[in-house]
Amino acid sequence: MIRIVTIAITISALGSSALAAPPVCPHICYWRSDIAEWARGAPWIKVLSALDCQRGHDLGCKVFYRPYDIPGHDDGGTGDGTGMAEAVLARLATIPSDKWPEAIGYRNEFGGSDTTTTAQFINYYNRLRAGGYKGWIVFGSYSTGVPESYRWSQSDVRNAVNLADAIETHEYFDLTEAKCHSWLMCRHVRFINENPYLAGKPWFIGEAGSDRISNASCREDPCNRRGWRYVDCGAQKLTASQYINELNIYRNLCANQVVAIFLFQQGDTNWADFDVMGTEVATWMQGTWPAVTTGTIVGNVKNTSGQNLSGVSVSTDTGGYSTTTDAAGNYTIPGVMPGTYSVSASKTGYVTSTQAGKVVSANQTTIVNFTLMPVPPGTLAGTVKSVSGQVLEGATVTIAPGGASAVTNAQGNYTISGLAVGNYTATASKQGYTESVAPVTIQSGLTTTQNFTLHNLGTELLTNGSFTSGCTGWSKSQTPSGAYWGCGNKAYPNPWPGQGGHSWNAFIACGGFFCDTSFTGEQHQDNVVVRAGLSYWASAQVYYEPILHAGDPTDQKERIVLAFNNGVTHSSAWHTHTTPNGWDRITLSGAVPSGATSMTFKVELAHTDGQWSGTGAIDECSFQVPTGTISSAKGYPDGTVIMLRNKTVTASNGSAFWIEEDDRTSGIKVAASNSLTPGTRVSWVSGILTTVNGERVLGQALFAPE
Repeated sequence: MIRIVTIAITISALGSSALAAPPVCPHICYWRSDIAEWARGAPWIKVLSALDCQRGHDLGCKVFYRPYDIPGHDDGGTGDGTGMAEAVLARLATIPSDKWPEAIGYRNEFGGSDTTTTAQFINYYNRLRAGGYKGWIVFGSYSTGVPESYRWSQSDVRNAVNLADAIETHEYFDLTEAKCHSWLMCRHVRFINENPYLAGKPWFIGEAGSDRISNASCREDPCNRRGWRYVDCGAQKLTASQYINELNIYRNLCANQVVAIFLFQQGDTNWADFDVMGTEVATWMQGTWPAVTTGTIVGNVKNTSGQNLSGVSVSTDTGGYSTTTDAAGNYTIPGVMPGTYSVSASKTGYVTSTQAGKVVSANQTTIVNFTLMPVPPGTLAGTVKSVSGQVLEGATVTIAPGGASAVTNAQGNYTISGLAVGNYTATASKQGYTESVAPVTIQSGLTTTQNFTLHNLGTELLTNGSFTSGCTGWSKSQTPSGAYWGCGNKAYPNPWPGQGGHSWNAFIACGGFFCDTSFTGEQHQDNVVVRAGLSYWASAQVYYEPILHAGDPTDQKERIVLAFNNGVTHSSAWHTHTTPNGWDRITLSGAVPSGATSMTFKVELAHTDGQWSGTGAIDECSFQVPTGTISSAKGYPDGTVIMLRNKTVTASNGSAFWIEEDDRTSGIKVAASNSLTPGTRVSWVSGILTTVNGERVLGQALFAPE
């Protein structure tokens, strides 16, 4: 304690300013949002890049810039110091001049005996001044333990310091071990006492107490004093409370002429053991900063018609300040830290407006008014055709939500205008044709094109596709084998308008608890009779009910698989479910491959992310081929493979027979190698449509009597 008292007496001789405790300020290496908000209100911030100078000013802080972003920043660059200054000026040119730093350093921890450094600094200083920089140009920093007093008294250092506007040095200390090497503590005070010309300069202290005084052999400081990080020679890291205690001693004992003390360093993962973020040191530092009085942002928001807008969200780009306009369109954001902000106003249906460069000052009100323009609506347009390429007049296209619709003209075209920006589902439909569904995105002021191809409503080859008879005709499998893949009639929300209940439920159950595992399940119908060359259109409605985990509904994927008995498989791409608590339609179209006479129809579901998250359901399964009625079959061109079901034979002549609808509204000749007697019911009949002497005929026919 005797040595500490002696130092205090020496300092007091310099005047009352010797006892002023300077602020302990951030030294920011990499700029993160949490660091920026923590640093707001600091009187000074030390940064390592020119771009961060602008960020520091936007927080209302003065900025000390040590040009770490300049090549050769530790050795002064090449040449006589002018090149280093040129590089700094080039960096400053990338930011507005009102964001230039209040102080610029030179080099980092250069040696005490190098006379070249002082000459370089003089050239560096003069070139910065010639380049228009008007702030402090700081001489430093000397490394820990150098230079000794004799260097400060030599002419080259005197010349550099007299030209400089301020001085920076580093202080590594442990005042609780004052018995060892007191010359290492409060070094700048000793330099001032021994070289009075230094008393006229402001000082910055960098990296205060961040490291231990010791060389690699541990001989420099036999007391093995510690710093704010683990270092060599077995020294231990100071605790936060020990670090705070030593900084307090330093501030109140050795702070003569010190403008700011910087703690090294925030945001750099390579120096994580230095960082104060996340410790009580960071909070304590804020207590050393002068009290900052906040400002207020107020304003009004109107639309382009001059009407006040309520419910508008107004927010700043940093600081997390936000509010909502009242019924009169007014807003107030109090308690805003001084600084420069971008202020934005947003409301659904309007174009977001942002005003940059809004300065908030202590005890002042900053007015920021907005006029919001409505988002220009978008348009949906396109063409509806049949699978044969014929344009369809009178088809209806409807979008959801909202229900806006249009009917196609004679050219098959439709247009739906005045749509709000957003995502929709568009459905095209026409009597006698299957529906087609597509997701569409409407963009402001643009026309989204969505064309549709509708399949003629054909002959349904699946049985019990709507599960009105429970699970009759269907089989299932699942992985893992112990998973539950059940069949029932759960009353789902938003039911698909159709035939019967939504029957298939797929979920994982383990002793009554959900399992975190992947799941694949499928339901299938075997031995579906087909004929090679038949064009087909397959579809299914698939439901997903999210329950537990984030990421839903995208956890579930689904597809249709057709396994033909000739070994060929057709499948749709995996569809990622898009409608939570709702139905997605999946489809597959093509032609039955050569040699196939039957197939297995499958719908597969998969939960692939390893999390159990909900229940899937399958319903309204369909596999249709041309065409449903004899009348519609006759409308197809020659060469089309046709399949008809459940018809009655009304006449025969040995090489052919005629079938009709039950109401006798339409009939067609079937050319076959053997005939059927009148009155026979056929379960199905298929053939290639031809025209013979003006009569439509199903040639090369195959059939199965009931």
